[in-house]
Amino acid sequence: VFTQTGLPPYIIRARVVPLRNMGAAIAPLNSFLALQGLETLPLRMDRICENALTVAKHLQGHSRVEWVRYAALDDSPDKALLDKYCDGKGSGVLSFGIKGGTE
Repeated sequence: VFTQTGLPPYIIRARVVPLRNMGAAIAPLNSFLALQGLETLPLRMDRICENALTVAKHLQGHSRVEWVRYAALDDSPDKALLDKYCDGKGSGVLSFGIKGGTE
């Protein structure tokens, strides 16, 4: 289908997928909600990063946690890259290991 039109496949996909998902015209309430989400996104991301860092620091000091992986921690090998590219904000994703593993 995409090769018969002569247009690059991504251009067609970029036009067709939103029409499939939202219809020819987005509803007013959906437009409002999307704009509200975009307006508050920086504030929510700041809070998510702060909370994730707090949780990571707490887990680092916990006696039953063996390791914590979070880029914003000072001892992370990715801290320099995070400071350079992301202004020191490490997102809301972290991982940790429990002492003793799955036993």
